[in-house]
Amino acid sequence: FGIFKGIEDSTPLTESGNLVGTPMYMSPEQIHAKSVDPRTDLFSLGIVFYEILTGIHPFKAENIPSTMMHVVQKPPSLIID
Repeated sequence: FGIFKGIEDSTPLTESGNLVGTPMYMSPEQIHAKSVDPRTDLFSLGIVFYEILTGIHPFKAENIPSTMMHVVQKPPSLIID
């Protein structure tokens, strides 16, 4: 999702207060700048699978900040035919 750090790279990847990643695929923990673990990757992968199966982003909103708020405040959109 756009984050890479070489094994031998000694420079810090993140700084306090900065977001790193693709906002459309961030978990609520990342958005709130909390500690993350492998479940964060599963959340992002789930969004990718949802998009593959339905053709839409489950938390799509007018802009990136609105999408991020949707992730932390609302359930994902459902497709009903």
